[in-house]
Amino acid sequence: MSPTQFAVRAAEFNKQLEVSRHVGDILRMQRALAGLTSLNRAMYGIPSRE
Repeated sequence: MSPTQFAVRAAEFNKQLEVSRHVGDILRMQRALAGLTSLNRAMYGIPSRE
């Protein structure tokens, strides 16, 4: 994944997160956070426990 694609997708998830936060929709917030987590893991990998 290119850095540009990452930035665009992260911005989309952050927008969804803000909208759902203002509305108070916890389930949509959780989905947006899960998407951000998945995106970060795809870009940077899973951190090792050392």
